[in-house]
Amino acid sequence: MPISSPERFFKDKQHLALRKDLSSHAHLENFVIESFQFPFEEIKSAAFYALGNIAVGNLSKYLPFILDQIDNLLLHFLKEIVNQQKKQYLLLHSLKEVYCYIVRQSVDKAEFQDSSVEKILNLLSNHCESEGEGVCSVVAECLGKIAL
Repeated sequence: MPISSPERFFKDKQHLALRKDLSSHAHLENFVIESFQFPFEEIKSAAFYALGNIAVGNLSKYLPFILDQIDNLLLHFLKEIVNQQKKQYLLLHSLKEVYCYIVRQSVDKAEFQDSSVEKILNLLSNHCESEGEGVCSVVAECLGKIAL
């Protein structure tokens, strides 16, 4: 029996308490995982409850799936952190280039409002203790340019 919508599936409370082997329903676990994306907490709660109970019905199939999903999320999260750190590093270099231009061209520093300078200093202060050594170096360079 194909499943048409998460709302319909999860409203049928019998599906949540079966705890029997449902592996004959192709890709059921993926359907439930997709339901985690719904904006309604009731659907998310029903989905995690359902997935746990589905897994109990066939541990050899569904427990590895759940564990793989957790591992995949962790890997995705770690990759996202690395990508964000790279982006942060590059954006800080861009900021440094702005200050290099100001110093080289003797641009009127009055063009920068006090609020912009304060915001930049706060931003640099927040990033000076970054775990990335390159980020700390760029922050130090930016602070040096500002001091000029």
